[in-house]
Amino acid sequence: MKQILKSLDQKGIVDKHTLYLEIGDPKLPDRLAFLCERRDIKLVSVNAFAITDKGKKTLFKLP
Repeated sequence: MKQILKSLDQKGIVDKHTLYLEIGDPKLPDRLAFLCERRDIKLVSVNAFAITDKGKKTLFKLP
C-alpha cells in the first residue's frame, strides 16, 4: 500500500498500467480497491488514480 500511495503522491495522477509496471504486485487490483474504499485514493478516469488529502496523511503515518 505504501508503494502505491508514494507513487501517486510523487506523480499526481497515475494510470493502472504504470502502477503495474512500477509495483509489480499481483494483488494490486485488490489493494487499489481497498484504498478507494478507504478514500485514500480516488478514481479520476477509467484507469487512472490520484491520491487524496486523506491518503497523503495516511502515507506520512505509515512506517
